[in-house]
Amino acid sequence: MAADWFNRWNKSYKAGEISRQVCVHAFVDDQGVWQYLPWNHRGWHCGGTGNNTHIGFEICEPGGFSYGKGSTMVGYKVSKNEVYFRKAWQNAVELCVMLCQEYGLTERDIICHSEGYKKGIASNHSDVMHWFPKHGETMDFFRSAVKAALN
Repeated sequence: MAADWFNRWNKSYKAGEISRQVCVHAFVDDQGVWQYLPWNHRGWHCGGTGNNTHIGFEICEPGGFSYGKGSTMVGYKVSKNEVYFRKAWQNAVELCVMLCQEYGLTERDIICHSEGYKKGIASNHSDVMHWFPKHGETMDFFRSAVKAALN
């Protein structure tokens, strides 16, 4: 989960440790937040100019399913993963609250990868809208949860 992702990402592309140029500021799962880059360092998380302006983190999805065409979650069991999802969701909300407080941001500054693509600052990637709706959630609901916690 989140603690294991450093072994897969945040390696040196130049040194040949990984075949992709990727690094995020943190990974979030049901256990907590694992920060891998300082918040004020540029990551390589969205494949566009959003790398220059946004903090990027990944919310780890549980195992037990595969991906089909695009980001379709094949064999994903909502009821089996609801508790995990809610804990990971809450940890992501708390992270965003902390970052908003630290950097003078509001919930309106929070976007997901697919929203970054629509704004022209990220590559075409569906996160998190391939997963949130399975649990009845949207980015607007996520931002509302951050706003409530900020207030």
